Amino acid sequence: MIEFHDVSYTYQQRTPYEFQALNLVTTSFEQGRYYAIIGKTGSGKSTLIQHLNGLLKPSRGKLQILDVPVTRKTKDKALHEVRKRIGMVFQFPESQLFEQTVEHEILFGPKNFGLDLTKARQKAVTLLEKLNLDAEQMMKQSPFLLSGGQMRKVAIVAILAMDPDILVLDEPTAGLDPKSKRQVMHLFKEIQLKEHKTIILVTHDMNDVAMYADEVKVMSKGRVMNSQPPEKLFRDTEYVQSLHLELPDIVQLQRDIESRLYIQFNQLAMTEEQFVEMYKRWRDEHER
Repeated sequence: MIEFHDVSYTYQQRTPYEFQALNLVTTSFEQGRYYAIIGKTGSGKSTLIQHLNGLLKPSRGKLQILDVPVTRKTKDKALHEVRKRIGMVFQFPESQLFEQTVEHEILFGPKNFGLDLTKARQKAVTLLEKLNLDAEQMMKQSPFLLSGGQMRKVAIVAILAMDPDILVLDEPTAGLDPKSKRQVMHLFKEIQLKEHKTIILVTHDMNDVAMYADEVKVMSKGRVMNSQPPEKLFRDTEYVQSLHLELPDIVQLQRDIESRLYIQFNQLAMTEEQFVEMYKRWRDEHER
């Protein structure tokens, strides 16, 4: 669905503050997969995802987004269909709320893109209820009278109500309490699996990478250094530490138990459920 071909991007070109944020990036994103993009602060993650709906255009190179070619010369008018089909959820999306009621807020995007407002509203009601909110009552309220967590959920639902084919998430659960974070992250995964959507997540939380991602793209100094399944990435403890990132909790637990019992399991668990099953099989085999 998305292909980068030798894409470079330079901020403030031809000034003393010139900075190359992307350097000849070649990578791709396939339909229906869940991607995590990780790397140190300043590695180019946010710059990369801002190219996905034309917020930024390459200083050099070319993108192919949903069959639309994008270069530095591409006009905004040509990106209308792309922006309609790609939903962007940035950090603290609630800061972008501005309408008088939650209903008006949620229908603003669908209305602008000429979508069916009845379907968009029905979808929003379903999503709000999945996030344990009283949808019909909330629709009538001002978004500015809601709690911080409720505002975040409304802002996310406003993006999802447009039914995008690709969902781009930049630290979407930062600042949420653990329960709300689980609800939101499970909803994104459900959408990917049931609706065959493409999810692209930028995060520093390796627990989310392990639990949800199908593939991890590691960025460093403006380049995509490698792309691999999370199980393969987290097997290389030294490499993860070189990125100044921590192992997921479940991987660290497995390593600690293996060290204590002087054993090594034949696979690396990415979720608690996987580890429990793996440990049970090992225990049953050694009790025979």
